[in-house]
Order: sequence, then structure tokens, then C-alpha cells
Amino acid sequence: MRVTARTAGQPRRVGEISTRTRVVGPHVTRHLHELQRREPVRRATDPHDQRARLVELTLAGDTAARRHHPPGTAVARSSA
Repeated sequence: MRVTARTAGQPRRVGEISTRTRVVGPHVTRHLHELQRREPVRRATDPHDQRARLVELTLAGDTAARRHHPPGTAVARSSA
């Protein structure tokens, strides 16, 4: 999910992350709660829809994602 958030280039809704990772929404939400607790991601209110939340990487999350997948390296995508 961290790589998905970094390669997206902008904050994403949970549903978009779910679609990109091909993981069901509730499972993504559970992981995001844990990531938010450990602070590599944060949630922000969607400026276009006050009911929705956007997920974005913190500086620490972006640093970790870059360490594991430096810019310019290919990220394998599952075909399943």
C-alpha cells in the first residue's frame, strides 16, 4: 500500500487504494489504521467531499517507500 500511495503522486481514497491493490476495502482499512498508528500515513478530509477521507504518506512513509522502491525502479504488478 505504501508503494501504491507513493506512485499515485497524490492522496487517494481507500476505495482507490483497494482497487489499485486488488484488496477488499475492509482489509485495506484495517491496514491503514495500523499504518496511521505507526505514522507512515495520515488521513485528511477530501476538500471536494467533506464526508470522505484521503490517505497520504507522511515524510517518514515516503522515505520508507523510497528506500524499498527507489524512483525509477519497476514495481511488479500482480495479474491476479
